[in-house]
Amino acid sequence: MVKVQTQGNGFRKIGAAKSRFLPSLLIAALLAGCGGEDASTPNVSAAPPTNASPPPSNSLISAAQAFPVMPKDLAGLLNQRLTTTATFASGTPYNDLEYTLFDTDYIEGETDGFDTFMPVDTSDPFPGSDRISIANGVNNLDLDGSYSGPSGDRIILGTAEIAVPFFARGDDGVDNDYLILTNFDYSAGYIQLRGASSDYGLVRCGASDGCDTDGYYLFHTATGDPDLIAFIFPCDDVALPISGAAPRDPDFLCNADRTLSLTDSDQFRFATPLPTNPTLSGLTIQTGTSGKEIIGGSAMDDDGSLYVLGSTDGRFSGTGDREHAVIVQKVSPAGAVLWTQEIELANGSLLFDAISDGTHLYAVGRTLGALPGFTNQGRWDAIILKLRLSDGAIVATDQFGNSGLDGYGNVTLDDAGNLYVSGAGSPASATGTDEEHLVAKHRTSDLSVVWRELAEPVSGGRIFVAEAWGGLTYIPSATPGGGRLVAGGWFMSAGGADGFLEIWSGLDQTRPSRTATTVVTSPGTEADWVLDNVSDGAGNIYAVGYTTGALEGTAAGLGDAYIVKYDTNLNNPRFVQLGTAQSDQFRKLAIDNDGTLIALGHSYGDFTPSGNADRSLQTGDVILARFDQDLNALQRLAIGSAGEDRGYLAVNGGSIGVAAMTEAAVGAPSQGSFDFFAAFIDASTLTVK
Repeated sequence: MVKVQTQGNGFRKIGAAKSRFLPSLLIAALLAGCGGEDASTPNVSAAPPTNASPPPSNSLISAAQAFPVMPKDLAGLLNQRLTTTATFASGTPYNDLEYTLFDTDYIEGETDGFDTFMPVDTSDPFPGSDRISIANGVNNLDLDGSYSGPSGDRIILGTAEIAVPFFARGDDGVDNDYLILTNFDYSAGYIQLRGASSDYGLVRCGASDGCDTDGYYLFHTATGDPDLIAFIFPCDDVALPISGAAPRDPDFLCNADRTLSLTDSDQFRFATPLPTNPTLSGLTIQTGTSGKEIIGGSAMDDDGSLYVLGSTDGRFSGTGDREHAVIVQKVSPAGAVLWTQEIELANGSLLFDAISDGTHLYAVGRTLGALPGFTNQGRWDAIILKLRLSDGAIVATDQFGNSGLDGYGNVTLDDAGNLYVSGAGSPASATGTDEEHLVAKHRTSDLSVVWRELAEPVSGGRIFVAEAWGGLTYIPSATPGGGRLVAGGWFMSAGGADGFLEIWSGLDQTRPSRTATTVVTSPGTEADWVLDNVSDGAGNIYAVGYTTGALEGTAAGLGDAYIVKYDTNLNNPRFVQLGTAQSDQFRKLAIDNDGTLIALGHSYGDFTPSGNADRSLQTGDVILARFDQDLNALQRLAIGSAGEDRGYLAVNGGSIGVAAMTEAAVGAPSQGSFDFFAAFIDASTLTVK
């Protein structure tokens, strides 16, 4: 076990003392990884009416004057702390959840989507105490304004179920814990708090008022002594786009009067308890801790057991709290948890995918820390774990990283017992954005690498970041181990985000060769993502993903799901785009033993006749859809609760295993802020067993 912890202490300014700064540190312009949401949640309400008088403005001004300069980015935060280490997480230009819930020092939502930030360990007595964190709502204003997806963010700074607001001062009594919020959308985003508006005070303070940083200071005032919970930068004080040029519209995030108000129910909402009655019957379980569980992926073995991959800041085994751990949980076909493996790593670490060879499970992901025997190379590193199926014991590990952003997002096996991975890969000389992604071949015996290829997904044009998170499929040939590999992913340029698929051949040689590529892109500056791919017995290639544009026909809503079919060489694509008026996405794809295709994703709309579990259509449900090989739709299913729900799937012998997370209750009453749940579904009918 290894535990890597970065603790931000923060400080208050005493009298006229000022914060100290080191020379600027070299930090990547993009911290790419993966985030996003669409719409608000049902466990919040408008500011309750109150007869209590708000705290006097002059007392809040005096409290605000005590704080130092508010850093606006990770480099500024590190300078203020006089350190070069920090944990961070990052989103992507599509709607997702699991990548913006980390308790990290810095977190960003990239562009587009309605990101949900929950930047604390909810199992702490004072979530967020003794640290200063930064949340950046939008990484690139110009692209965010061009995409046709949803805008805004949900910033969770309190829930009804937790007794204190997040970032309330801890037992030390020092006000050195608050969230700094940059690029917050004043018109489309909102901050979720515990209690009522009368429990808080909000004041704008700038240089003319004696404050070191101009912006809104949000205080918890219910106990009398103002306690800073968050600082929000003005809506027109925005970070530069990734191009480094001034934003085309610096007022993009502003409302009409450029102000924030605690009584504006579009900007501040107050949490009410979530329902505790499970929404799903049948073969479904829900497990969790007092902290939050974050889903990252799933797998099934030949016996039909389901493996839940993710992370937790609680503790499934033993006692006491923990900072963070990646987790693998084995669930039997009968719905029993057989074992849970927890590996303590730096916050922001997550497992994404796994595959079984009948004896072992190979799980892959990324970490900001280091596995035993390895040294982190600077930022995220890629990791592989080899676990024994019988008891979850770790029998081998491997870690790879250069100075940039690295990680393994997908894994597969060939018919000769070799292991392949794909994901994010930085060159050894990386100092800023990472234009390359990677595919690699490993031995299953000790996980040692056979070859590793780093490449840009397309030639020509300026690419800011590229990652092959979009599935990995081995297509066999007459010679075991001599087949082809299909990798998918996305890249970002000044023209937006585009998906890609590529074929690698010569896998049994010293180095493979890339023999075919294709780009998934819709007209205009839109976000188009490839999120998974599979192949049928004839070698045809299928992929699923998310688009804010029109890949086929016209867009249905604020981001649509799609499925596409190619021939064996990635030619002759046929797209089927579908969705609701809200936001919809396919993120995983599997092919059953009868040849049908099963896609899983999430939807904020009424994707099925029974409708979204949240009738206000304000949170996302897990969705599944079956297609034949001509992409004709066969069945649909939605699984959800009154809160946010996300999941992944694996298929084995007519059974679908869904590994997921929920904010509320799906298989049992909630154990914390987010729990794991697992469901087993008949693949031929899409009914829960």
